[in-house]
Amino acid sequence: MRRRMRPLFAAILALAGLGAGSSVAQSGIPGWLAPHVGTGEGQIAPVVLQRARAGRGR
Repeated sequence: MRRRMRPLFAAILALAGLGAGSSVAQSGIPGWLAPHVGTGEGQIAPVVLQRARAGRGR
């Protein structure tokens, strides 16, 4: 039973990785950071994040 589950588990991980990579490519914001970006209370405003990223290269 365990050996049959390994390919399924590998396929799920591969598909999960594809989804995360495409969201990063589209928005430029990593998936772990996206919930913290916005204009709500306690979130990082997108313009602030953009400015911080621009200043990082200096």
